[in-house]
Amino acid sequence: MTTALEIHRVSKDYSRVRALKEVTMTISQGEAVALLGKNGAGKTTLLMIASTLLSPSSGQISLFNRSVADNANELRPLIGALMPAGGIIEALTVSENLQLFIKLRRLKAENLLPHLMETLDLKRIAREPVKHLSQGYRKRLAIALTLVHRPKLLLLDEPFAELDELAADATMQLLRQAHQEGSTLLFTSHQPHRINELAQRTMTLEAGRLVD
Repeated sequence: MTTALEIHRVSKDYSRVRALKEVTMTISQGEAVALLGKNGAGKTTLLMIASTLLSPSSGQISLFNRSVADNANELRPLIGALMPAGGIIEALTVSENLQLFIKLRRLKAENLLPHLMETLDLKRIAREPVKHLSQGYRKRLAIALTLVHRPKLLLLDEPFAELDELAADATMQLLRQAHQEGSTLLFTSHQPHRINELAQRTMTLEAGRLVD
């Protein structure tokens, strides 16, 4: 089976704090894996490194058997990353954010966009500037931006947080659909029922170390 994500002895230092300590993991293509751990365990840092948004202090990362250090620009289009700083432009409308993303990535994703807009209830606020939106609707937009290009690898930091139950259910539907269509998922969550519904297996970080 093809390896989607391989992390080998990755560490990350912030000043005097070591956020990750020689983490090693392998995720096969098509898996859905939940990354568990308390706040501050290093989960967000690990996802940011895997998504090429942050460089490790040491260690190696490969995506689809290609080194991130040598092929980051070619690999980024394969990734859908949902991170705390979602890359949303607040002065633009919901629709403008999505169209700009599609244009910058040179995507042919228009066929998926109506489905995302409908499922995440974004159609009725499409012309609304993001700066006027609630946190929940900003999160819905971030999810749409993460999925619109049909990424092969989804790296999701708390995809269900800040969402009401209906929006969380809609997000689950979209993530399960992406997984069924072949995407690999690595996600964090503090919601056990969501983890049980989506994850095929779990990994746990404790104080920057991967534990059994």
